[in-house]
Amino acid sequence: MISWVDKKDYMQLKAEFYDEDGYLVNTMMASDITTLGGKTLPATLTMIPADEPGHKTIVQYRNLVFDKPIADDFFSEQNMRRIQ
Repeated sequence: MISWVDKKDYMQLKAEFYDEDGYLVNTMMASDITTLGGKTLPATLTMIPADEPGHKTIVQYRNLVFDKPIADDFFSEQNMRRIQ
C-alpha cells in the first residue's frame, strides 16, 4: 500500500493497494473534508478497482459518533449473525 497523507492534518487523502505480486488492485480517494463527530475527516471515500474501468464504490459519511460505549456482547457470533 502507498498512502498520500496531508502534512498539516496527517489525513490520508489517497491510497493505492497492491497485491503480493506488486500489481495495483484498488485506489482509494478521500474528499469532501469536513467536521464529523468533532473531528476533521473526509466525508467521501471512493474506491476504484484497477481491473474494472468505469467502476467505483463511494462511501459517504453524513454523521459519525466517536467514543460511544459498545457492549462486549455486540461482537458475539450470535449477534453478528443477527445483524447481517
